[in-house]
Amino acid sequence: MSDWTVNPEVAEEARAWTDVDDRLGDHDSIVTQATMGAWDDGRSRIDLRVELLTANHAKASTSISEPANSADLAAVKAEGQKGRARGMALNNTIISQLKEYYDMTPDQIKEGDRFETPLGNFICEGVDVVNREKRKRDEKRETKRS
Repeated sequence: MSDWTVNPEVAEEARAWTDVDDRLGDHDSIVTQATMGAWDDGRSRIDLRVELLTANHAKASTSISEPANSADLAAVKAEGQKGRARGMALNNTIISQLKEYYDMTPDQIKEGDRFETPLGNFICEGVDVVNREKRKRDEKRETKRS
């Protein structure tokens, strides 16, 4: 059985070390495929395919891995892998939010589950949803300031 417990110290350190992605936008999504697997090093993961219902039904995918430990984060930082560290931080955030908002762990996700999905955690195929949603938010902020 996998241990999906996030180490808060590791999550905070990874988050502090990486830049914040401000392109996130909330969307309603439905899981169209959930497949359990493992990385070459043996860590468990779940590969998800989703449909972003509020983003013109764009297709997206992501993998959620077992949370990183301190040694993993130290190795990533030592190698200067900022993108991988960001992935570790986002991964921990996803796992924590699944527990907090849906009272579930990644291995409980199944086809048909619906989630509020902050865009930026998924890789969209063929739709520039990230930039469109950011422009919408920027326009709303500008309108409020006027």
